[in-house]
Amino acid sequence: MGNLSYSHTSRLKDSPQGKPYMETCSFQASSLHRDESWDIHRGKLMPDCTDLLVKIPSTLDLRTECACAEEVTKHQLARNVLHHFRAGKNKIKVPGCYYAEVKKIGRGSERIFNKTDNRVRRSDFVVIQDVPAKAAVDQELLPADGTPQGDHPLLEAFAHASYHYSHGEYLLAGMKGAVTDQRSDYRSYTLTAFTYHSRTARFGPEDLGEEGIKCFFSHHQCTDLCRGLRPYTADHNPQLWASRYSSRDSRPTFVGRPPSYEEAMGRVEIFPMV
Repeated sequence: MGNLSYSHTSRLKDSPQGKPYMETCSFQASSLHRDESWDIHRGKLMPDCTDLLVKIPSTLDLRTECACAEEVTKHQLARNVLHHFRAGKNKIKVPGCYYAEVKKIGRGSERIFNKTDNRVRRSDFVVIQDVPAKAAVDQELLPADGTPQGDHPLLEAFAHASYHYSHGEYLLAGMKGAVTDQRSDYRSYTLTAFTYHSRTARFGPEDLGEEGIKCFFSHHQCTDLCRGLRPYTADHNPQLWASRYSSRDSRPTFVGRPPSYEEAMGRVEIFPMV
């Protein structure tokens, strides 16, 4: 086991002696899941035993503030779209997501992590997600090209909604996560990873731009869940789109860099240790 240690000035708790103490997050040295982008580790924030995931970029040169902040931006956009997507209320969850920097590593931890395929270094940036243990597996639920992957009409409509509510600027095309409830007419989901296509191709190498958006809609079949959502059009006119867009809705965007864990929750120290 390795540990991440936090000190939250915004919500420090008192020890029996009346002095504030550090909260710690223990996480497994071996990854729970690995793909071409991330090594995902299951963890717990102590003493509350809160489940979370620690996501370490698989490529060393992507363990930067910029790359991890971009991942957080994707989650923030998804949360903003979900706020407008009424059909997803109580059925789709996008957990809180932050990025943080590894501040220090103990000697014992170095021996552990140097033996793994994914060495953790000081100054590496990682992504932290508030994900429960039962939803910790990154299962591909909706491929980025929109091809059918099981029976997930709610997620397909959610993707369509992202296109509608962004005025056609981007599409939340690919989704990973877990099915957390199958008892209702439409399944419930916890979503942990996203792929976007945008007209300006601003979301990294997986963003295929206009071609990615077009490919998705070539496979997408609208259902009643898509009622009121604008269909895809290659002739994008922002002024015309805005004039036809409901004034009661606000466009979900994220301007600038998202806050880090430290900025959102208070001073933080994060480090693997034995």
